[in-house]
Amino acid sequence: MSTSENSESNQSAISKASTKNRKRRRFAGKHYSRFMKLVRRTHMYTGLILLPWVLLFGASGVLFNHPTWLASAKIVHRYNPEIVKETVGFAPLDPASFATQVVAEINNGADAPAFELASPSKARLTGRLSYTAATEAGQHTL
Repeated sequence: MSTSENSESNQSAISKASTKNRKRRRFAGKHYSRFMKLVRRTHMYTGLILLPWVLLFGASGVLFNHPTWLASAKIVHRYNPEIVKETVGFAPLDPASFATQVVAEINNGADAPAFELASPSKARLTGRLSYTAATEAGQHTL
């Protein structure tokens, strides 16, 4: 065999191999493109279908977390004391009786009652109320 015959046979083997590789790549590329097109379209339509739900979810979350942004009136929560007692185990404080007890305690050490409630029926609690209990493990605040 001469060198020219070797080089021709090498050239033909290389061209056959490269033709096979090109066909494989074309086949794989075609299927890859189809698959990616399916993935992109599925992603697009799923996103378009879910977009209104996501927007509604976000808007309602903002309204629940910031109720005073759109309402001009102050929001006051009133609870039935019996329901609260059933739920948590103790009754909430009555502002009028609590104010009366505080004034009585202030006036307890005085010679003459120096303080009295102006209008006990209008007594109200503002701010946060906390309860503290001492146990063997330590002090707990609610």
